[in-house]
Amino acid sequence: MTAASTRPKRTLSAALMVLCVAGTLLRPAAATLAAPSCPPVLDAYTGGISNKVNSAHYHVFSEDGVIRVRADVTFDSDVSTSQVLFLFGAPTQCGGMIGYIAQGALHWAVNCNAGGSDGSLDTTVTVVGGSRHVIDFVYDGATDLAEIYLDGVEAASGTKDWMRPYDGYVTIGDEHHSSEKYPFFGAVNEVSMYDCGYGHEPSCQPAFASTGGYQTNIADAGTHVFDLSGSIYMRAVVTTSSQWHPSCSGQTVAIWGSSASVPYGCGGMRGYISCINGGVIQMDVQCGSDYARVDVPGGLALNTRYTLEFFYDMTRNKVKMWVNGVEVTAAGGLLANLVPTDGALTIGSSDHGGGGPYFGGSGQTGSIHELSVYDCKPPPEPFPDKTALEDAVVACLSAVPSGEACCSTDPNCTDPSSARCGNAGCVDMPDWDVSLVTDMAFVFATCNAESWCEGNVLDSTS
Repeated sequence: MTAASTRPKRTLSAALMVLCVAGTLLRPAAATLAAPSCPPVLDAYTGGISNKVNSAHYHVFSEDGVIRVRADVTFDSDVSTSQVLFLFGAPTQCGGMIGYIAQGALHWAVNCNAGGSDGSLDTTVTVVGGSRHVIDFVYDGATDLAEIYLDGVEAASGTKDWMRPYDGYVTIGDEHHSSEKYPFFGAVNEVSMYDCGYGHEPSCQPAFASTGGYQTNIADAGTHVFDLSGSIYMRAVVTTSSQWHPSCSGQTVAIWGSSASVPYGCGGMRGYISCINGGVIQMDVQCGSDYARVDVPGGLALNTRYTLEFFYDMTRNKVKMWVNGVEVTAAGGLLANLVPTDGALTIGSSDHGGGGPYFGGSGQTGSIHELSVYDCKPPPEPFPDKTALEDAVVACLSAVPSGEACCSTDPNCTDPSSARCGNAGCVDMPDWDVSLVTDMAFVFATCNAESWCEGNVLDSTS
């Protein structure tokens, strides 16, 4: 725990000032914030003050997620003494996200300012002894916005470079996991913790989403028909089992495609983990010859909650995978040729008949808290008229083969037929995002590494 920040505090509006009585802000009883977008890391804990609540659960924070703690507490009559409400994700004491009270004000910080993080976010309003409140502590790792809400009303906000908190355990009502330090004097009625962060945001709505755990042969209107020019994405929030499959066989999170009449789920797209090399994440088509596998840095732990993401771009044959929002595949993804057959969805089993290896290894153990699957169509081509694009490229390179002339001299587009723009449009060439053109071979069909193309317009070194 660190001293309160000396930075300028948020000024209360006139409406809120009316509610202030002797420095204490009176608020409604119920919080009104929108529900978090992911399952809790700690779900509605009602066990009161406890060191190292999750002794078997070492939480790994998402890289740019939204960390949120909701605490329903009743304060002791003494609200001046420094008291810790919770410590979320620290190995021993320093580095986790901490919420505490001192001199009646609430504070939210990376404990000990570990890793050079900014100091605490502090409220200017205070609570009174003996009062009960629902407090939300929120930090958005992508925008660096930190906030504290008291009974649903913002009490403090500010930009904080808290970087990435240390991974670790949860303690309620204390600052240390194994010894008493700044204990909370009041009553902890309920605490929930969230870390909502994902590596990929799909461009379409899910084809299916479930919080029902293990499920077999779930049909999407009978059979899901894949868009083979699109992308497949599976996102799962899971807790691993207490044991791996004894042969390190793949423990299936979900298999999508194929049907119950096909043995072993052959033809279905699978996302799974295994204990190979301490823990791998993998994507393949069941019974196929190709796959994409990557060792998870630091491995995968048993009895541990993870967010697992599997993505396959069927146009580019690229696989990407994330663990807790952190991409574990190499930049650009892994090359794999995976073509699923149309069919149903099964969660936690390796085929639609409910057979193993299961997500839990040898049995249906562990937990699959949430699973969503997506089949998103590719974005539209930026240049649907590829002939016009080819004409534009050839025209600008005809003037100056090195490419300096490939910028339009007609920014107002008064002459759309300009030799440098062609019919593709009157846009500066540097502004054209040709990375989305999936058929570049069409544009440069007459080129090869040994010759010039289009009448000596472009050679292999240009």
